[in-house]
Amino acid sequence: SPPPSGWHSGASGPNHVVDTLSAPSASGYCTAASSPPPQPPPSLCSSPPDPSPQLHPLDITALRLLSALAFPLPPATVIQGLNTLRLPRDGKEQRQHEEGPEASERGAAATCPGPKREGSAATEGKERRETEISTNRPTKSTSSRTCSRIITNIASQLEVERPKVDAAVRLLGDGNTVPFIARYRKEATGGLSDSELRRLSDLLDGLERLEKRRENVLFTLSESGQLTTETKTALDRANTLQEIEDLYLPFKPKRNTRAGKAIELGLEPLADILISNSKITSLRSVAMSFVNKKLGVENVNVALQFAKDILAKRCAELLPARSKARELLKRYGRITSKPRSGVNNALKVAKKRKGRPTRGKVGENKYQQYHNFSCSVMNLKAHQTLALNRGVDDGFLSVRIEWGKGNYSFNRLLEVAVRSISKRTDQSSEVRRVVTEACSDGIKRLLMPAIEREMVKTLAEKAAAESISVFARNLRSLLLQPPFHGTVLGLDPGYRTGCKMAICCPMGGIKHTGILYLLGKYASSASKLQRVVKEHNVSAIAIGDGTASRETEEFVAQAKLGSTPWSVVSEAGASVYSASELASSELAELDVSLRGAVSIARRLQDPLAELVKIPPHHIGIGLYQHDLNEKTLSHALDGVVEACVNEVGVNINTASESLLQHVAGLNKSTAAAILSHRELKGPFRCRSELLKIKGIGQKIFRQCAGFLRIHKAENVLDSTSVHPESYKVAQRLIGLLEKDEKIVLSVERLHKLETRLVALLQDEHPPKLSNLATRLGTGQETLKDIIRALTSPGRDVRGKLKLSELRQGVARLDDLRIGEIVHGTVSNVVPFGAFVDIGVGQNGLLHSSQMSKQSSITPGQKLRVEILNVDVPRKRVSLKLHS
Repeated sequence: SPPPSGWHSGASGPNHVVDTLSAPSASGYCTAASSPPPQPPPSLCSSPPDPSPQLHPLDITALRLLSALAFPLPPATVIQGLNTLRLPRDGKEQRQHEEGPEASERGAAATCPGPKREGSAATEGKERRETEISTNRPTKSTSSRTCSRIITNIASQLEVERPKVDAAVRLLGDGNTVPFIARYRKEATGGLSDSELRRLSDLLDGLERLEKRRENVLFTLSESGQLTTETKTALDRANTLQEIEDLYLPFKPKRNTRAGKAIELGLEPLADILISNSKITSLRSVAMSFVNKKLGVENVNVALQFAKDILAKRCAELLPARSKARELLKRYGRITSKPRSGVNNALKVAKKRKGRPTRGKVGENKYQQYHNFSCSVMNLKAHQTLALNRGVDDGFLSVRIEWGKGNYSFNRLLEVAVRSISKRTDQSSEVRRVVTEACSDGIKRLLMPAIEREMVKTLAEKAAAESISVFARNLRSLLLQPPFHGTVLGLDPGYRTGCKMAICCPMGGIKHTGILYLLGKYASSASKLQRVVKEHNVSAIAIGDGTASRETEEFVAQAKLGSTPWSVVSEAGASVYSASELASSELAELDVSLRGAVSIARRLQDPLAELVKIPPHHIGIGLYQHDLNEKTLSHALDGVVEACVNEVGVNINTASESLLQHVAGLNKSTAAAILSHRELKGPFRCRSELLKIKGIGQKIFRQCAGFLRIHKAENVLDSTSVHPESYKVAQRLIGLLEKDEKIVLSVERLHKLETRLVALLQDEHPPKLSNLATRLGTGQETLKDIIRALTSPGRDVRGKLKLSELRQGVARLDDLRIGEIVHGTVSNVVPFGAFVDIGVGQNGLLHSSQMSKQSSITPGQKLRVEILNVDVPRKRVSLKLHS
């Protein structure tokens, strides 16, 4: 994977084009159009080809044609090739041909328990055959060993006991969702959390890819006759993809190279002589025997140069040399950057690379801190890596990676390479010099640039992973912000077109819409705002943080609305939602321009229910989120959304389709079916009604039922997080406490028993709770969850947003004084600190150095901060966390 175009090699210079490492093909030469490594043919059976295969009518016809053409190949070889290329046969004959006599044995073989992957049966069968078909194909025992290795690796990386991992993998393999396992299968997994299970699932995916790659490499080497016992043992012991690729590198087909040309000309024996024969008295006389003017080997010097090219390639592929190079670059390497000469040139580069050019002096100032930047590879921060990559893409920066410490790294690599490549230590000085020159060329021309590219890729992946982690933490905090229960007026700020206004009732329904103008009709707009606030009994005002947000906030502050508070709400993604099909179906009667105001109002009322309607990567709380791999980012953020939705629970009678489809076990079609049933039959009265919906069977019901709530249900347990499978346990528990097993549960009765239920959790003698769980026929962790749910039926785990936490005044940047203590709301958290909205129209930076190490800050959190510095011209405010 090549580095960004602006990243230059410290070993080879900015304009150096690296010669790709080469390896001989079956014929001893790889052309520029070499085909990729051979893949397992889908029509071959798992057993080795029969030397006398059964003839098919097509085979006989083909053999007759080839015979007529005097085709010089043995029949068995021809038939094997035909089987590889022939179009699939039809029906039973095709299945028998593909499966072969060992099909029943393979079907009975143990398979690794893992999450079921989406895809057709044909695709899964093909993948299975690709894994199994090789001379060293996995048998029943090797398959079990592979499974054991995967589970052992996961347990080691997660630092979790192996039985817990084994149970979690089997539960995932049975089609259970992560939220369901985390909440309702704690005894089996030992209480693994949602985040631990998601990491386990990601590790499982990665290790499955590792095993698949291992088997594919084994198959490829076996087919080409290059698989030795030593190579197979090394591949079996490899624990990372990097190790497997390093082992496969010498055998990997490559484009036309200097080494490949030398091998084609027959100079490989000379290279072997140089590193294995210690009895060479005259190097020139040995090389003379390889001179062939007809092939282009005109003299001894040319022959020796070709031999050195082959040795240089081998040097670059040595495992000890590659490992040492990674170690040295990581320890002593440095990243440096400087500005590109000329803004016009930078803009051309950015346009060519489809970057995001920032024109003129603004772009130069934006990357000013990286104009003479230098940092060691070990100390490079994630945000610095991302900033450098963006500067390169925008065409304003040129970045280099250097090895540091002069020639120290090169000399160390040369020692390792010469020692590893030479099979004899008693060579003559002349031979030793030639081998050293070859290794020196291989290190400078091939090895060092390859490791530099690898390091750049590793740094980018590490930075992306940290950025995604920051985004995920911020998104979780944002989604779990307390809701505001009351009538909210949403304002979508604007100058020319005015501020779009929408009033939503406590349930989110639209009561009123309109437009307020800040320019020209200021007085009439203020009167209109006063009237609608009083008429609709507005409890709070939500103001979007887009263009004209500051002016709109001042307008609201001067409108004399009494004690009505307001809050500035992030409107990131509001325009995306307004123009979406979902908004068109939900708010079909509203103009697109007014839908944003509705979204802003609802974000204050219920952040979770409203923000799930927007693709997570459009919610601006990340770090360089637009530079990240969209698929990877979406996968991580979708997991966060799912975890938050299921942690809070969903009211099935009020939830939107977009919210329902994030419930464990449900998808877009089942969520739509629930809404259709609700519209036709009315509100759900009990959870069991879900089973009457087409497409929801027992399996889906088991996954989703515990996360769906029905307020004021016939059975009070339907409004709690108690799963229907534990209803009898909950009933018996209350029966034991009330000494009446037939008692009818109600909210009032649970409130009366709250003190006794809490006492069970706070009991200083855990065996008592354990004995109670045994008596009730359930696990201890499950019993604890049931008791917690019964102590607060219908309670929202997010709490409630208080009016005192909203604003009732406004200030300007000029009003701030150094040392002043102000209140603020965290708007974004990044690796180097947090940005805090202190109500002056510009977020202040709370640097990590101004926070205690014990501080845990999340978006939406309310803080008291001290003003450290105010830079009015640059609109920058520095803050310090106040105790």
